[in-house]
Amino acid sequence: METHPLFYRFMGANSEMQIHNPKYPLCNAYPNPNLPVAEFINHDDKTWNVGLVQAFFTRENCQKILQLGLPISGEYRIVWPFTKSGSFTTKSAYKLLAGELPDPNVPSYPIYKIIWSFPVIPKVQLFIWKCFENIFPSKVRLSRYAPSQDISCSMYDSGLPESAEHLILNCSYSRDVWANVPNGSIILSDAGTSISIQEWIQKWFESGRSRDFLCSIFTAAWCLWRERCFRMFQDQQLNHLHTSRMAVNLYHDSMNYLNANSSQNPHPTRTDLSPPSNSDLPHNCVLVYCDAPYDKNSNQTGIGILVTDIARSYQGCKLINGKARNPEEAESMAVFEALKWLKNKNHVSICVRNDAKNVMEYLLNNKNQTS
Repeated sequence: METHPLFYRFMGANSEMQIHNPKYPLCNAYPNPNLPVAEFINHDDKTWNVGLVQAFFTRENCQKILQLGLPISGEYRIVWPFTKSGSFTTKSAYKLLAGELPDPNVPSYPIYKIIWSFPVIPKVQLFIWKCFENIFPSKVRLSRYAPSQDISCSMYDSGLPESAEHLILNCSYSRDVWANVPNGSIILSDAGTSISIQEWIQKWFESGRSRDFLCSIFTAAWCLWRERCFRMFQDQQLNHLHTSRMAVNLYHDSMNYLNANSSQNPHPTRTDLSPPSNSDLPHNCVLVYCDAPYDKNSNQTGIGILVTDIARSYQGCKLINGKARNPEEAESMAVFEALKWLKNKNHVSICVRNDAKNVMEYLLNNKNQTS
């Protein structure tokens, strides 16, 4: 039997190991010679002895051997192509048998460098990497190690298995979210297909789409995973519009932060902690500060309202107890109760100061809002 040509890739240029090829003798005068590897190499210029190789091997194997490069110095060694070090490990053999390792003969796409240099927040980067590495901790994935575990979808009571593909693309809740975020209609074209989550990520990285487009879709995908975790571990009620708003705002905040950091500013800026100026407000305007802490275990909220004039002199305060479904609803109730109270006191010029970004942007009809 003829020796496989890849065998020669691992032989040292000075190896004395003999090659026995009974099927293809060198010539009639030298039938079946046992030649060492060193005989097939011109040691003066480190090139193949083409005539000898052509005479000794089949045409197909001759072409393969002559395409192999020869080291100028040192020697080749036997390597295991499925580890970075070239050394054999039981773990890599197991992954190879399980079909979890790529073909080493196929050029690899530099997807990992793209993921770790992609301009999103670290949590989103880690999420993308886990999906691409097929270690995304969905219920289907975890059931490999805990077969008795329930694998039904945590987001929507459909009874369907919670795989990464189902959670990000196919779940009814996920589709509702994609329908309410920028570029979501494009992503919905992948729903219901057989595309894997690894193929989905690589598809968009190779699509040539803009950085902003990719940042928006991967941020939205991470928000779906975040909501799933809150639903599963904290029993939080889900609202697809809330998830959509969170994805849009996180995307804009991420881009603003990254753009600010990438600008050339050799001097760090100091955060301005002074209160905002009231110079542009009408003289009869009142300032209302409102807040609403939220207890996720009992859904209880306590609304605090403080009113001052433009000189920040105390005008009144009020406390209200209530219930809300989520923190954003509690903040909305705080603003509503504050405005209702001041309206009953016949105030017509009111300035609201509140740290709930979503609520205030909605009141201002900010374009980042999706509802």
